[in-house]
Amino acid sequence: MSKYWEPCPRCNSNKVTTTSKAMQLFVMWFLAGGSMVIGFFFWPMFIFMVLFLLATPIVLFLPKSNVCGECKFVWKVNKKKALA
Repeated sequence: MSKYWEPCPRCNSNKVTTTSKAMQLFVMWFLAGGSMVIGFFFWPMFIFMVLFLLATPIVLFLPKSNVCGECKFVWKVNKKKALA
């Protein structure tokens, strides 16, 4: 269990997971890299996807987030509650 775990504020479910920054980075790379295939047929899209791929490390500076398994609600981790 994550040290940032808390019940869902929307539905009060206990099926909550904390997303890791590594997983977020992987998803961004996967989406940008996969979308570059479209760029082979439509070249302006290729340029946009290359820029998007280069910008994916910004994810490392975003705060961690929790995701509810029941209602799919996403919220920022509250570190003050985690320390208590």
